[in-house]
Amino acid sequence: MNCPGELIESYYESDSFDFLKRNMPIIIQIRLENYEKFIEKFLKPFDRLYVDSIQETLKHLCENISDCVFGYATEYSYTIVVCPSQNDEHIIGYNYDIQRMSTLAASMATLQFNRIFEKKAKTYVMNGTNFDKTFKLNAMQGYVSSIEKGAAFSARCFNISKEGIYEYLHQQQKSCIENGIYEMGKTYLTESELEENSSGRVQFMVYEKEKINFDNYPTDYKRGTACYRKKADFEESEASGQEQIWFIDKNMPMLKKENEEFIEQFIS
Repeated sequence: MNCPGELIESYYESDSFDFLKRNMPIIIQIRLENYEKFIEKFLKPFDRLYVDSIQETLKHLCENISDCVFGYATEYSYTIVVCPSQNDEHIIGYNYDIQRMSTLAASMATLQFNRIFEKKAKTYVMNGTNFDKTFKLNAMQGYVSSIEKGAAFSARCFNISKEGIYEYLHQQQKSCIENGIYEMGKTYLTESELEENSSGRVQFMVYEKEKINFDNYPTDYKRGTACYRKKADFEESEASGQEQIWFIDKNMPMLKKENEEFIEQFIS
């Protein structure tokens, strides 16, 4: 005889289950849903503490999501590339159940980002010596406000061909650059000046008005951040050698056609 839990799953839940294919790569796309509200009192156009928190969370996701081979973060989203292992005992995220995998990824991002951001904000505000008292007070008020709101992430996942991974990441980076230019424009231009202008025109208008060049911002502000495994030296009491560690790349290249091998080396 079925127990109540089994009956609920049998009659109500099972019909809506969707599963990913096991023999294809997977993209887990994670997005900060309350991005505009969360960052509204931060330093504009880019806030270093916020970006650092995004990057540390990216590393945590890559380290803890089974079969992850590459991660990419923009100012408000994560793209996790998963290439499932052929080992049947190594099962990713609830047996490839889309709903549970998405829920797990969103929960991981939400929990870890909020932890990291709150810790960094407290350290920054309490120990900061490189800004005046007014700036320190404003920073503290802005960060405390965001900590109270909390960052809320959603996630979705889907299969993708190996050939499609590069193009998908290329489009994500392209969107990141466009959004970065727009954030710069919102900081220095009026809404009417921004309206219906291309990203190239926005860059020109900001430079003409403020003599600020988007190209001079740090690479991770402009292009986003990559995360992947790389060899690193280690030393122990009785041995030394190399091991694969997850590495945050703040200077990832532009994903142009001639740079396809940058992604292919991780998914081949």
